[in-house]
Amino acid sequence: MKTSPSSAAVALPIGRYRWDIAERLLIALREEGLGHLSLQTPVAMLSGGECTRVAPLGVFLSGADLLILDEPSNHLDHLSRQHLCRRLQQWPAGLLVISHDRELLEDMQRIVELSPGGLRAYGGNYSVYRDCLLRERQGAQRTLEHARTERKRGERALQGAAATAAAACRQRSAWRRGQQPGADAP
Repeated sequence: MKTSPSSAAVALPIGRYRWDIAERLLIALREEGLGHLSLQTPVAMLSGGECTRVAPLGVFLSGADLLILDEPSNHLDHLSRQHLCRRLQQWPAGLLVISHDRELLEDMQRIVELSPGGLRAYGGNYSVYRDCLLRERQGAQRTLEHARTERKRGERALQGAAATAAAACRQRSAWRRGQQPGADAP
């Protein structure tokens, strides 16, 4: 039988079609150290730690173009954090992680800081971000110290000018009264 171009089979990307999702989930559960769980295990039977470790698996198996994870390492033990970091490093698409976990942020490629001043991006992990902040603070401190020095210099100049002006006024007053410059008034 001859097929027309419109009825020919089309190669579809397997990652987008979930025909093997059950197998992939069982593999992911084993990799997470949760191989004792089955696909029929009710969520109500999971411990808090197991729930925290199982929830991201669906996200990682989703094939999404962008993951947005808010504090994904909260309530995870050290081993579970390592698994999470490994999965994040292997994630092939876009990733936005909101976290205060410095260990997790060490594995990130870019840090974006949200502050009252707006968003600032720093290329590199948490150590790079911390070093940049330290240099910025040191630069700001030097600028502040320079401004204080300049202000003191300006104040001394004003005091000197005020003293010179006062002396000139006293001298003019003395001349008007017929006194010698520098002589004390009677």
